[in-house]
Amino acid sequence: MIGIVEWAEANGVIGNPADIWTAYCNSDTYQAIEEYLREHSGAARAHLVMQAPQSCFFYDDAFWPVSLDSSRTKPSPVPQLKEMPEGLRQHLEEDADATEELSAHLAECVYVARFRYEWKKGPIVPKLASDFFQGAERSLDSALTNLLANPPNEEAAELSRDTFESALKALVAALAGLTAKKARQISHQLDELVQGCRPLVDPSISTRLQAAIGYFPAVHIRYEPSPIRGTRLWKCYSEAYHALFVTLSTTREALEEAELR
Repeated sequence: MIGIVEWAEANGVIGNPADIWTAYCNSDTYQAIEEYLREHSGAARAHLVMQAPQSCFFYDDAFWPVSLDSSRTKPSPVPQLKEMPEGLRQHLEEDADATEELSAHLAECVYVARFRYEWKKGPIVPKLASDFFQGAERSLDSALTNLLANPPNEEAAELSRDTFESALKALVAALAGLTAKKARQISHQLDELVQGCRPLVDPSISTRLQAAIGYFPAVHIRYEPSPIRGTRLWKCYSEAYHALFVTLSTTREALEEAELR
């Protein structure tokens, strides 16, 4: 992410990694790169055509599948909600708050899609961190499947909690030496886990992670019928995805900075 940070400094873009990445995805620089990759074959096309993970977005009391394989350079992110009726799309286009939320979520999705496999290329991070990260991905994929069921399955809240927990354990294992023994001691105590992340991330990120805990079901009732639906269910999923993004972006940035020293 070093190159993107340099771009942000040159263009006066400030904020946490999520804000910077969102601005970069909406920039002329990103669109020019995307256009070049679309027009050229060979290695460039191989770089462009990737297996992007699907996500979803909650709007008008429904979960809508998100496609990440097209229209990323358009001014509006709404075209990526392909199953949404045209009339509702137009309404969403006019909803500034919802469109901003969708743009931020899509930016995180694109980042994870581009860089999620880097940990698997070699001994970049401890195996424990990689195992936790891959566990977070599996839980997130299962949560998405449950959200897109008809009707949405509230089990997605529990799976999102699992994602959040595993993603943050991956971060602490990668950058702060979390051991398997300590991870077992922390168990499902999300407050203690977020405390362990505070030295590793910006204050605004740790504040958001702390607030996210309130959306998830308590661990002692996770196997009981869940009353979590609608907006809160979406918050469980989106905050879990954010935790995965934070883990990936923070770790990549730290490792790249270490290589430059």
